Amino acid sequence: MTQKLVWIDVGTHRAQEYRSIFSSDLRIAARLWRFNRRAKRNGETALSLSALKAFWATRRALTARRKDVFAIFVEANTRLVSRQVYSEADACFFVALGARDDPDYQTGRLFLVHGDDQGQGSSIYESKSNIGTESFVPCVVLNPASFARDLEAVLSDYGWNYKIMLRINCEGAEDEVIYAMHAQFGDKLAHIFGSLKDVRDVKGDEAYDALMSYMDEKSLPFRYFSSEVHSWPESHAAIHHLLND
Repeated sequence: MTQKLVWIDVGTHRAQEYRSIFSSDLRIAARLWRFNRRAKRNGETALSLSALKAFWATRRALTARRKDVFAIFVEANTRLVSRQVYSEADACFFVALGARDDPDYQTGRLFLVHGDDQGQGSSIYESKSNIGTESFVPCVVLNPASFARDLEAVLSDYGWNYKIMLRINCEGAEDEVIYAMHAQFGDKLAHIFGSLKDVRDVKGDEAYDALMSYMDEKSLPFRYFSSEVHSWPESHAAIHHLLND
């Protein structure tokens, strides 16, 4: 039976995390060079030669396994659909997950950060601290539980033996998505990557603490993974482990 790592990327934006693995060596080398130069200039810790060698070895191993990864991009902002990276995904869904119960979906508003219709940080939640409610683009808002249910039905049609990595940064809806994905997929949800801080920003300490307690209780591992270079080495190593476990 075919083995797959299903990469569900919720809040894909420009797919910076996906591209940190599956983009050109030249692009990544430039990012690493800028990161080390800035770190040295600011008196911060740069990546050592041994760390860089390990990074490149892991990245090469991952790029060689692209066929074993089924990449699903989930993005609320349809203004990003023309970006070339979306053509590299195995499936794309231009929806916002969260803030829906009944009905399952409706047309809503994606509130923009600084009025930038392709910027990072836009949210369906008016309470997010850095958005303005006067500036938005329309989007489809979908119940995460319904999405997870229907996605499982689609994945089952492939007949794979698979595990899931959830890479998530969806500006306040992370808790709802994690609860829904774990309820639907159970132990197939092997690892969570991304950023969860917006749960606290949008919903407060109680919601954030509840999510942390849930992930601890259910033994759901989490690793910070973003467009920031310092998050790449350990995240890439964890993804490599998922592919080989």
